[in-house]
Amino acid sequence: MGLPKEFLWGTSLSAYQVEGENKNADWWHWELRNLGKPNGPKDRSGKAANFWELYKQDLRLAKKLKTNAIRLSIEWSRIFPRPNTIDRRALTKYTDILRTAKNYGLYTLVTLYHFTLPLWFARRGGFENKHNTNFFLKYLKTILPHIDRFTDALITINEPIVYTSQSYLKGRWPPQKRSPTKALTVLTNLLNVHKVAYQFIKKLNSKKPVTIVFNIAWFQAQRDNNPLFVFDELLAKFAFRIQLLPLYYLKNYLDYLGINYYFTNQFEKFRIRNPNTRVSDLGWWLTPQNIYHVLKNLDHLNKPIIITENGLADSKDKHRPWFIKETAKALEKAKKENVKIKGYLHWSLLDNFEWTEGFSARFGLIEVDYKNNFKRKPRRSYYIYREIIDKYSQSNYAPRHH
Repeated sequence: MGLPKEFLWGTSLSAYQVEGENKNADWWHWELRNLGKPNGPKDRSGKAANFWELYKQDLRLAKKLKTNAIRLSIEWSRIFPRPNTIDRRALTKYTDILRTAKNYGLYTLVTLYHFTLPLWFARRGGFENKHNTNFFLKYLKTILPHIDRFTDALITINEPIVYTSQSYLKGRWPPQKRSPTKALTVLTNLLNVHKVAYQFIKKLNSKKPVTIVFNIAWFQAQRDNNPLFVFDELLAKFAFRIQLLPLYYLKNYLDYLGINYYFTNQFEKFRIRNPNTRVSDLGWWLTPQNIYHVLKNLDHLNKPIIITENGLADSKDKHRPWFIKETAKALEKAKKENVKIKGYLHWSLLDNFEWTEGFSARFGLIEVDYKNNFKRKPRRSYYIYREIIDKYSQSNYAPRHH
């Protein structure tokens, strides 16, 4: 499949969330119009974490973390600020970012579409219009030859269900529509865009492994003093399985499974009632141990699995050290039971712009001081994660040192 034999330990980043000044994106203009409104963003992205200028420093910190992999994304709107205009400087910059990552010995997983669209593409209907697929293929045809030497694996689309739900069902993200019909149309089109993109990439004679990333939650039933436990358990199994339908649909177009895991939802008397014994700054119930159950229940698809995102908003770094340790234990348990887990990428290397939540949600192993020239300061969890990588360095579970 083109995946390395050694285990991938790494981190993840998303272009719009860390680069800054992505002025040709639909999100940028949506922020301009909606800042301060009830359903608008809490902050403007502005320079974000200023990765566009500080990427060499950040990739050096990824190297010092002793990781051997990193997930990065490319901002489509930088490459094509207008339908027929290619920004050559942006192409050169992305090539240099990936070259730098490779020079630091990092296995590069590159996401081609992570939620944001070129403004001109959004104005033409975005992925509501299936005929717009050709624009995406034109973007792939332009970018792939430039980055091919410095790219190890490709991700076509990040979390199509999350994007569809937030943008076309709940109306929280641009274009802020609330239409089940349009949501279904966009999701269907995105899944088919992946199919077409997968075939297109393979026709370029690319031997890079290709996937699409899905956010997969774990569902369970509340057992104690619950007279409906048996029925809640059936509902939990159904809820988990329903998430996998797109994976079955795309099974022949996936070289590996890219999985983002953040959530466990617990049913009690047919309703989701999470105990929230430990929560992140966003109020998400923290259940790192359940990544094991997700992995076990994906193994039947018989594909290599990479956890492409997993983390928590924790500005004081109160829970993250414990969270990372528990996650590592769960990964080890799954690996000992021969689950085909090939890598784990923590979200995120840096604090970033967390969409409508703005800068308040701190997901980074490295703190970004937005008021002090974007100064980087590794948190305690950064060193905990490095110790975990070291712990497994004597086995085939961990990366080789470089």
